[in-house]
Amino acid sequence: MNRLRCAVLAVVMGAVVVGCGGSGQAPPGPERATDDRERAADRERADERPERYRLAMPDRVVEKRYERDHDASPPDETLAEVLAGQVQDAQAAFGVYRPAGSGDYGGGMITVTGVHGVVLSPVTARDELLDVLDRRDLVRQVVVAPRTITPPGSEEPLLCRVVERGYEGDDHTSLNASCTWAEASTVATVVTSVQTPPGTGELDAFAAVAGAMRDDVRVGY
Repeated sequence: MNRLRCAVLAVVMGAVVVGCGGSGQAPPGPERATDDRERAADRERADERPERYRLAMPDRVVEKRYERDHDASPPDETLAEVLAGQVQDAQAAFGVYRPAGSGDYGGGMITVTGVHGVVLSPVTARDELLDVLDRRDLVRQVVVAPRTITPPGSEEPLLCRVVERGYEGDDHTSLNASCTWAEASTVATVVTSVQTPPGTGELDAFAAVAGAMRDDVRVGY
């Protein structure tokens, strides 16, 4: 299997599973926040334009527990093109991380995929990012419904869920856990693979890792 464009592997909860992006019909989407009041408040927050961020991929993240795999593919620039209606001056970002010191490609890896720019409506941009990635990754169904989790020590929530994805040309499937954020200048998702649907505590633990990764890959201008 070509390592380029390969996405997710296990982190704190599962066995090694490798998946590559593809094209396909749109999967059934999860129930996501669509309340008009949330979107209105969301636009107001975006209009305040606090400190601007960009997405960078440092060599070490999460207190140096994970190191970047420099053999992974570069960012998919088509993602920035697709999200251009929600993110002005969009630039794509992508990184693959594995536990520090692990000598192989298959142990506890996670990915970060997103764009940075001027986000017009973070909620809408977040939902659109997930829709695009669901189509690309052949997501078949939502296994654990989206849940808002605010990691310890943070005031910014993540939208976390678990989905079942397929692979073009065979019947193999895998489970992906993800936590996604969006604010005035970045929209990104952190993804890993799991063997079985995680319980509440396990998903909270993954959200803590994703939140720490957010702190490391999101840097000020």
